Amino acid sequence: MVHSKLITEGKVVPLTFQQLKKLERMDAKKEREAKLLSIAEKIPAAAGYIIGQGFRALGTSMNGFLSGDAIAFTAKAFAGTLFLSWLVANYPNFARATHLDHLAFGSGASPPPPGVPPPGSTGPGGQWCVSVRYVGAYGPVDVPEMCFSSQAERDKTADYYSNHTAGNFIIVSEKG
Repeated sequence: MVHSKLITEGKVVPLTFQQLKKLERMDAKKEREAKLLSIAEKIPAAAGYIIGQGFRALGTSMNGFLSGDAIAFTAKAFAGTLFLSWLVANYPNFARATHLDHLAFGSGASPPPPGVPPPGSTGPGGQWCVSVRYVGAYGPVDVPEMCFSSQAERDKTADYYSNHTAGNFIIVSEKG
């Protein structure tokens, strides 16, 4: 009632459709910002809770692992090592991607010896060359350049090192 009286007296001008729409957009923006702020206020508490639950789960699992006598602990450690070796042997791509292949024992765990071509290749001597640098257990390892008589043998060697080393850098070249 008061508003209509002010409009008739000419003290208040009625809003146009565009002005009204602009005001509604401003209200909606303020509402969104208020919701985002209320969510942002809850994030630190939620992150802390999640981290705390992770530590709780880790503590619970280690409690079961570390409890018992020395024989039981040795058996559990051996079972864990056996599982890790099985994982590396059966899922080599996953083990290489997660760098678990450096932790396991056995034939699938260690990279090929430096300078040794893969099984089945005829060995060095030719114009098709490959150089390999990979990250070993104690840091980077440079394999001396190996040259082969055919491109197929060179590619076979490059594939071998690509599949048997993690974090590798392979340079394939041709002597002209």
